[in-house]
Amino acid sequence: MLEIVTPPDTVLKGFVADDDSAGRLVFVHLPPTLSAPAPEPLAPHFSDVLRPYDPRRPHPRAPSPPPQTGLDIRESLTALLDLADTLEATQLLLVLDKDEREPAPLAELMHALMFVGGTPVRPGASVGDWEWDARRWALVSIEL
Repeated sequence: MLEIVTPPDTVLKGFVADDDSAGRLVFVHLPPTLSAPAPEPLAPHFSDVLRPYDPRRPHPRAPSPPPQTGLDIRESLTALLDLADTLEATQLLLVLDKDEREPAPLAELMHALMFVGGTPVRPGASVGDWEWDARRWALVSIEL
């Protein structure tokens, strides 16, 4: 059993399993406090996009985004990938509980994970010797 502390202070739970055919697998449950990153606000003028840091141009202050609740997935994912590499794992499997999330945020998180090499594990696919309930869990695999 693993207890992983990711920045700033969220504790994630998981486990390591050695499989003859798949190698070492690291399973980590991502709680609903982890969410996909919010998109950055766009500049109201095209010239602000082209030269956003020109010191000669006055810059109107953009409204600051509301503070995010939960933890930034980027920081957590970096820590998890470092841990999996340290454990000499062949695969990092992120476990998402469908009962803890609404369908839209779950889809957004899975989409964000695909940008960093995550692949959704299709229902019915085996993960080593482990069987899992695809009605309850969504798995995202990152090959290392």
